[in-house]
Amino acid sequence: MKRFIKILCFGDCGFSYVETMVTMIIFGLLCSALYTSAAVGDQSWQANKTKIELQQEIRKSIERMRYELRETGNAAIFDVPADGNTYDQITFKVPTGVVGGAIVWSNDATEISLGGTDGEQLLMITPTKTTVVANYISGLQFRRQASSPHLLEITINASKDTTNGRTVTAQLNQKIQLRN
Repeated sequence: MKRFIKILCFGDCGFSYVETMVTMIIFGLLCSALYTSAAVGDQSWQANKTKIELQQEIRKSIERMRYELRETGNAAIFDVPADGNTYDQITFKVPTGVVGGAIVWSNDATEISLGGTDGEQLLMITPTKTTVVANYISGLQFRRQASSPHLLEITINASKDTTNGRTVTAQLNQKIQLRN
């Protein structure tokens, strides 16, 4: 049996100190590369998850504003004149019916602006209630051009920090045709 072990070991049966250290260094480098790759993947996953969340908030806010603002008209918007300048809020009325061929506007005005928690909530304010339309909204602008007063341009910016401290932003520009 001793003879068989000697044949397998080729003399010395152990590893030298240098061989052990080289193996440990290679193993350490492989573990470091694997950890770095996993950390970068996690950061990318967190950033993409946050970006999707912001895009959903922006889409939700645009859909709600489009639904409300399409029904209004050029004369029913009070604080966004058709002068090409940008404004951070809009107040408007919606039609309630038609009498004798003329549009009858509601008595109550609706306002869309930023406010709420840290000023980063998109609010729709009526005389009876305030509704939070979207969160993480960092910027809101409305604009109408003199050449096309029935076209309302909206720019919405959103931003949110990921769990690892990186700030992710998203922006959407939308044009809404005023129907009445």
